[in-house]
Amino acid sequence: MADKTGTYVSFFVEGIADSSQSDMEYYSQLLEWYQNQRQEFHLIGGHDKVAAGFDSALRDKLNVRMIENLNQSKNLLLLLGERTKLDTDWVPVEIAYAVDTCQIPIIAAYTQIEGRITNPEDLEQWWPPAFKQRFDDNTVKAIHVPFQEAPVKYALDLYSNLHMPNWADTCFNEASYNNWAIY
Repeated sequence: MADKTGTYVSFFVEGIADSSQSDMEYYSQLLEWYQNQRQEFHLIGGHDKVAAGFDSALRDKLNVRMIENLNQSKNLLLLLGERTKLDTDWVPVEIAYAVDTCQIPIIAAYTQIEGRITNPEDLEQWWPPAFKQRFDDNTVKAIHVPFQEAPVKYALDLYSNLHMPNWADTCFNEASYNNWAIY
């Protein structure tokens, strides 16, 4: 298996021209966390995703770029917010290609959860159907984290196509959360 670089970031945008109504703000926060560090992120931009809903030629181009980016990515960071599960355009395709074809792990980062995640199955109301299906049939290897700097950065550094989480419901232990002062 090839050593890949970078992280593909998947988030909700579907049909929303106003990026403040999408999960784009969390991607911006991620960039701030890595401002002075070398970290490569791949994604299809929110504005491009919205425009592709009206332009099939652009959608085809973006689909090719998504495939290229996922093929180069070591993991997929799935930003799970209030509306992510409603996305029927890009998020399901990104999840399916990442898991089924690229066989890369998913870092499931919950934007509305501030405390510890100890039982991911309690959070299935946040999951897009494409993720839930792969969780249920145990084809996804995932780590579930709150969208906070320390656990997200640690998960992105730790898990890759060369070092996968063991299960679909992996989460960090109490000692890790204590170390990060997340209660």
